[in-house]
Amino acid sequence: MTMSTSKDRLNTWLERQVRRVRSARRWAFTASSGLMISMILAALAWLPLSWLPSQDILVGLGFSGCVAWIILAIWLRPTPHAVLDQIERDQGVTAQQMAALRLARGGQRLGSETAAKIAQKQALAELSPQPELGVLTQRPRRLAGYLAVVALVIAAPSMWRLQQRLPNLQTALEAAAQQDDAPILAQVSNLDLTLNFPSYLQRDSLHLKGSDGDLELPAGTRVQLRARPETPGKTQAAAVLLEGHRVGLTVRPDGFIEGEFLVRRSGYYRLALTVEDQELVEAKGHRLSVIPDHPPKVERLFPKERAELDRPGLVEYLFNADDDHGIKGVFLVYRLEGEADEQRKALGAQGERLPSGAYLSRMRRRGSLELEALGMNPGDVLHWCIEVEDNNDVTGPGKGRSSWHEIRIFDPSGREEELLDRLEAYLGTLVDSLALLLPRKLSPERWSEGFRTHLSKGRTLVKDLSDRRLNLDAFSRALNETIKRLTKAQAGYAAGRRSHAAMEDRLERDLLYLDDLLSKRRLQQISEYQRQLSQERQALSKMMEAYRDSPKDPELKRQILASIQSMRRRLEKIAARMAKLQRKVGRQHLNTDAMKEKNVGGELDRLEELVRAGKVEEAMDALKAMSESLTELNKQVDEAGKQFGGKEWRELKEKADDIKQELAWLKDNQERARSQLSQVRKAQDQRRLEAMGNDLKTWRKNLQNKLSEARGALEQIAHDSSWMKNLKEQAQQQLNEADDALAADALPEAAQATNGAQDAIERLDWAIDNMNSPKEKRRAMGQKMKATRLTKEVTDELERVLQKNSQPSRAERRAMEAIDGTQKELSERMNRLAGKMAKLNEMAPVVGDESREALKKAQGSSGQASQQLQRHQSLQADGHQGEVLKALGELSEQLEASGGGGQGSGMMNPFGNKGAGKQGGKPGGPQSAQGNRDRVEIPKGEGFEVPGAWREEILEAWREGVPGDHQESVNEYYEELVR
Repeated sequence: MTMSTSKDRLNTWLERQVRRVRSARRWAFTASSGLMISMILAALAWLPLSWLPSQDILVGLGFSGCVAWIILAIWLRPTPHAVLDQIERDQGVTAQQMAALRLARGGQRLGSETAAKIAQKQALAELSPQPELGVLTQRPRRLAGYLAVVALVIAAPSMWRLQQRLPNLQTALEAAAQQDDAPILAQVSNLDLTLNFPSYLQRDSLHLKGSDGDLELPAGTRVQLRARPETPGKTQAAAVLLEGHRVGLTVRPDGFIEGEFLVRRSGYYRLALTVEDQELVEAKGHRLSVIPDHPPKVERLFPKERAELDRPGLVEYLFNADDDHGIKGVFLVYRLEGEADEQRKALGAQGERLPSGAYLSRMRRRGSLELEALGMNPGDVLHWCIEVEDNNDVTGPGKGRSSWHEIRIFDPSGREEELLDRLEAYLGTLVDSLALLLPRKLSPERWSEGFRTHLSKGRTLVKDLSDRRLNLDAFSRALNETIKRLTKAQAGYAAGRRSHAAMEDRLERDLLYLDDLLSKRRLQQISEYQRQLSQERQALSKMMEAYRDSPKDPELKRQILASIQSMRRRLEKIAARMAKLQRKVGRQHLNTDAMKEKNVGGELDRLEELVRAGKVEEAMDALKAMSESLTELNKQVDEAGKQFGGKEWRELKEKADDIKQELAWLKDNQERARSQLSQVRKAQDQRRLEAMGNDLKTWRKNLQNKLSEARGALEQIAHDSSWMKNLKEQAQQQLNEADDALAADALPEAAQATNGAQDAIERLDWAIDNMNSPKEKRRAMGQKMKATRLTKEVTDELERVLQKNSQPSRAERRAMEAIDGTQKELSERMNRLAGKMAKLNEMAPVVGDESREALKKAQGSSGQASQQLQRHQSLQADGHQGEVLKALGELSEQLEASGGGGQGSGMMNPFGNKGAGKQGGKPGGPQSAQGNRDRVEIPKGEGFEVPGAWREEILEAWREGVPGDHQESVNEYYEELVR
């Protein structure tokens, strides 16, 4: 290898390292350029437009930056000697190699032969292609990476922001360019502004002297302007440049300019003057900030929850409305479910004003919705809200609405149909359980486990059937009794105490009764459909009579055809229901073939054809024939409803007849025994009165006076709730009964009445504690304590007299012993009656808990009456005998309501079960709202009280005014108070 070749190859290697350094620095310069660009983008994106330099300045700065960047890049350009020095410092090559490299670059002063030998021996053989260059490559590359990351972090949000800001930036640049091109007007002096606010705000004009021109005001304000130009020369014309419009101003002889303009939206306005035929415009405009008029805010305070009523009645509401200026209108917005359009109805609070003439800005009002007047019917759903309009007549009235509320009207027929369908499906599940029981393939434990699950599901259905709004008490009672009996039976069957045949018989009997009871109700439903069909037929007859007189009335003809369609739909429903029941109830009760033979549907079709053809007389004849057919069908269905089940359940009716006769005998004999005891008591009372002698009248008068004072004390208690009113009435009624008993010299009855009055007065404590006014509460408690003291004094005196003369005579004791014998016989007959009722219940689940409890109560009271008679306590025995009669009367009424005891020839209904859906609870308690389901009233309490009386008093005081110089301050106070 020659020296020249070695030198070239060494220089080539060195140039390659120089290029590596240049590449690293080029990356650093590129990243630095990216950082500068991202910082420029950030400035354009985030700095206020007023801070940004003009377009020319931006171009100049950019050009200067590029030149400086080029000079810096040339200055920092690496050289081969600098690279060799760095390689030598980093010891990237050996000393011999470094000497050869410097020789190749002309850095050594050795002889040519020595250089050639060194280059040939050391330079090329062991030189690394990419030696470590240290800071020459690593530092620029690391710096390039850091700068690139920072540039990306700055550039990404800046680009996103710049995309949104670009239109405003372009507009600002264009405006700046136009401003630079336009002549500049010198500042004006003595700028006076008068703000005339919109009339709906009812604000006085505001005068601003020496203003800077920046304004913050509501839309619709008229601004009157007056200023003196500070430009040399005479002003020929003036104008206001506003929102792209030009509003002319007047130039007065004294040099002032004046005029007015209307503010509609936020922006800027400038003054433009024409001087010496040249228009001069202000360099900086004046800011206009429009204060928005927010729509009213409406909050419905009551009712909060969805409401469901039994009938279309009344729903009270309470709402708050708040506006920043004034409320002009209040409307009810409502829509019945199924209707597309909303309806609006103005409410009473329209345009209410304060005595100063201003509209109310805050409002708290209550009102009521008459649901029937809104067109609601059973099954309808009403969606409604309160809408409030403000008095803004500039940009249009702002409207605010409360949240929507829902009111439902209960649909008895739909709910009854739903529950009967559920009952039918539930009976189907029990029949499936019976089908699993019949083959005897399942063990008693396994069958009972699944059967218990079905029975537990039926309790929810019992609760739903007991809805007091429906006439489904019989089903609730029967199903409740059935579930109780079957639960007990399956427990015995699973434990081995009941045989398979007994379990099968019990389940089959109960299911047959429930199924027949359901079929009977279905017949009653068909009868109701027939009744509705008859009403439609009568209405159709009246329309046909009117159509005979006006055969060319298109509206009447349309109504007739619609009525025919309605009757056809109802007939189809009746036919489907009758076909479903025919196999169950038998042809002797319900014959659908007769309906087909009558061809009522075909008669309806013929009637429709005649009406469409305009043949009035023939249509009347067809309607008459159809009416006769419907009458026969009505009779058939009614008779089926009466007769159904009578044959199958004849034995059940016979046992019910026997129970009814036994009840009648017990009631008659108990009344006779009590009458005999009453004679004994009268004799005892007469002895007591004779023992008092002439002091009787004075004694009686004294007690009656105390009772009168007690009634007066109760009258002084103010009742602010229905609960307190009821308690007061109960106590006063007891006191009146005691007074009447004293007047009739019935001392035992008077003592009972005063004891009852004491209990009623004591119950007033709870109501008095809940009174709102502390003063009224203290007064009521004092009157209550007075009434309690007086009543107790009367009671103690009566008991003293009764105890003093309580020993009966010998004749009275013998009479009570004879009555005791009769009472014991009655107790034995009641025990036999309980056995008969148990046998009746074995046949079908007809005897409920209430009936058993009534008989048990009668048995217990009869035993207690017998014990008191043995002790010769006539008063206590008489009370127990009264309880016996009351319990027997309840049992008799329950049996009468069931259809048993000889009433009609059909099957009897269950009676005396607690599944009848009775409601309980204190007045004012959690269940009281269910007591009257055609009204939803605002409950009393601080959260719902509206001080209407206070407001009227405040307004009255405001109208009277005040003397002196403080009228304006007082008006402001009253206005804020009432608002």
